[in-house]
Amino acid sequence: MKKFLLFIMGLPLLSFAQDSSKVKLNFEAFVDLYYAAQEGPVSTDAIAFNHSRKNEFNLNLGLIKLNAEHERYRANIGLMTGTYARYNLAHEPLEFSKIWEANAGIRLAKNLWLDAGIFSSHLGFESAISTENLTLTRSLVAENSPYYLSGVN
Repeated sequence: MKKFLLFIMGLPLLSFAQDSSKVKLNFEAFVDLYYAAQEGPVSTDAIAFNHSRKNEFNLNLGLIKLNAEHERYRANIGLMTGTYARYNLAHEPLEFSKIWEANAGIRLAKNLWLDAGIFSSHLGFESAISTENLTLTRSLVAENSPYYLSGVN
């Protein structure tokens, strides 16, 4: 897996050896900070609410993403940190708990791509990115749908 991640991170560098006018690089960042006050006993139970740390400033989600697009290939690498990653991916191996997205694709024909890696899930109504949600609390639909999809698409 480490070799795959190194390949995806290095793919944009390969594009500079070619005609760089055809390579499009995009960088995205997202930060979700919060402070939640609570009197009485403090619980860190994150079952129904992502912003679960009380009486302190905290980072719910810090996300950086790099996307490279070329006429023949494309790649995405996104890394995250914060209480969202800590609680929702607590049972994942440490090297996977920081991955938001890691995939690469190659064009097979004009409108046909072969993509492989880890993808954000398109199932459900909610996202880890709080500005994309209608509510701040999480639903049973989100708890019973995958956070990520992996494989070849």
